[in-house]
Amino acid sequence: MYTVLAIWAQEWFGGIDFFSPGLIVFLQAGRWKSALWSACIWGIMQEGAGSLSFGSVLLFDVGLIALFFAGRWLLEPENPVFVMVLAGITVLWREMVVWGLGTLQDLSISLTPFPLLAVQFFAYVLTWACIYPLYCRVVPYAQG
Repeated sequence: MYTVLAIWAQEWFGGIDFFSPGLIVFLQAGRWKSALWSACIWGIMQEGAGSLSFGSVLLFDVGLIALFFAGRWLLEPENPVFVMVLAGITVLWREMVVWGLGTLQDLSISLTPFPLLAVQFFAYVLTWACIYPLYCRVVPYAQG
């Protein structure tokens, strides 16, 4: 269900990633297999839709997971402050991945303007704020 809604949201709001908050929820709940399979399925869908060579979504997701585990040492993953900090760093990580891989392909990629980065940040936080409580309600043992 979430996959369908995320695809629909990405169609309506082009350039905004709605899959990463779902991955964060699986990681918060300790659902490692679900996170892995979802990242693979969502990654294949996103790789096919992008114009960069294969690997940008894979690199982004691996970085997101690494950032999650690194941040988990500082704050509780269920804490909204943790999610906001992770969202802010993830927005910058996404920008670095796109710019870095675009440069490797000799593409002229300009950096995303700050207002669009802010939109992505708020999309991460608001999407998480909507789906995390729903996930915890539907899957009672989901709270990490």
